[in-house]
Amino acid sequence: MAIEFRQRPTGHSTDDTDSPAASSAAVAVDRSVAVAESCSQSTASVSTSLGQEGAFVVHAFALLCYVRVWLWHLTPAAQLLPGSTGFGWFFRYLTFYSFSWQMLQLFIACLADISKDPHNSRMLNIWADDLSCALFGMANSVTAMFYLIDATTGKDSLVEGGEIDRPPWLGFSVHVFNTIVAWADIFCAHPRSFSKRSGRLSVGIIAFYTVWILICSHFNGAFPYPILNKLPWPAGFIGMATTSIVLFYLMFLAGRQLCKRLLLKRSKVE
Repeated sequence: MAIEFRQRPTGHSTDDTDSPAASSAAVAVDRSVAVAESCSQSTASVSTSLGQEGAFVVHAFALLCYVRVWLWHLTPAAQLLPGSTGFGWFFRYLTFYSFSWQMLQLFIACLADISKDPHNSRMLNIWADDLSCALFGMANSVTAMFYLIDATTGKDSLVEGGEIDRPPWLGFSVHVFNTIVAWADIFCAHPRSFSKRSGRLSVGIIAFYTVWILICSHFNGAFPYPILNKLPWPAGFIGMATTSIVLFYLMFLAGRQLCKRLLLKRSKVE
């Protein structure tokens, strides 16, 4: 944006930039432009209170934990669970589906943190930012829905094979740690953009899962969640899917407001 100062047509040679009011206005404009550019270009670099090295430590630690949990599903112990057989494997569960997406985001974030090439770093940061924002609502919703259903209907309605004992750390990893990681990423790698593009990606990811779980139920003869099998068809499923999508998007909007506040607070400090 170009700002042109013109002389007043009075014959007096007055430089507006010499007045205190004009100087204050110029500073205000510069600050507004800086904040706007920071919002629009937040995906181009990782600007954090921890520093890029600190962000890498957070992302790398979380990624190692995620990989460990993910690989456990390939072990003989996991073969005792219903998800190891049937169409869709463990991906038919929303928890594992979103967990895998988060693992991909953490991997890209780690690459962005250590990339030395400016172009590659910028692209990787954009991808990591979009995924982080898109998955923020999903991670929080998965946790909220799990404990809500558990409290109202019991473990037998949570998931198929709910009576089978699972390692205590498994439930913590996919229903608690996933949300901790989503929030940690927001704080250690802010400002996250929560752009309209990431919002559309968020809706697309959950919409794809909605179609995916229908395909899985067709081949397996039932939904992986007993509560869905108890609801009237198709009104019950449509209602549950609509509620979930709205909840996910509301969580996304909450994350956007949070990042705006963090960015505004940081701009005031600077």
